[in-house]
Amino acid sequence: MSLDEILTATWLKLSDAVQSPSAGWRLPVLGTVSDASPALRTVVLRDVDVESWTLTCYTDSRSSKVRQLMANPQASWLFYCPEERIQLRACGLASISTSGPEVTTAWASVPAFSRQNYLTEMPPGSTVENCAVVGGLDGDGDREVFADGINNFAVLRCTLSQLVWLSVDGQRQVSSIFTRTDNGVTSAWRVP
Repeated sequence: MSLDEILTATWLKLSDAVQSPSAGWRLPVLGTVSDASPALRTVVLRDVDVESWTLTCYTDSRSSKVRQLMANPQASWLFYCPEERIQLRACGLASISTSGPEVTTAWASVPAFSRQNYLTEMPPGSTVENCAVVGGLDGDGDREVFADGINNFAVLRCTLSQLVWLSVDGQRQVSSIFTRTDNGVTSAWRVP
């Protein structure tokens, strides 16, 4: 594959992950900068904009990732597809939206069983005395029952500046890097 073919295939694979819940890259790891150490967690990829090199996920506005990104907007995403044995690292600057048309539109796409996640009394990650279970609603249910969850709902959008692609097929490894600046996109092969 050429560098151009790799970049095109990468964006297609990311776009497919938004549409297909079983896609290999649907659940990436998102990394943020914490006070003491890096912080990692799995998120659901919700939107991809190829033209602006933007990835989107949803989060609770009270979560530690939101606080961390407000203090330092640098974010890293790690995707891995075990079937193809392809890893993608994506780096960029994140922004958080908690109100406005973008948030309203995103919230409208959230099913009822997921809306429950934004209604906990305490922020995600809070320590509690007993096992805390969120959810339990079967199917889509009544979306309006959980409408107040929008008050804790946030859209996390990350504009990427770099993609690092790595293929590890068991026999050989191949790596490339793509960097986006105001002047366009540059690409290069890398030593894996």
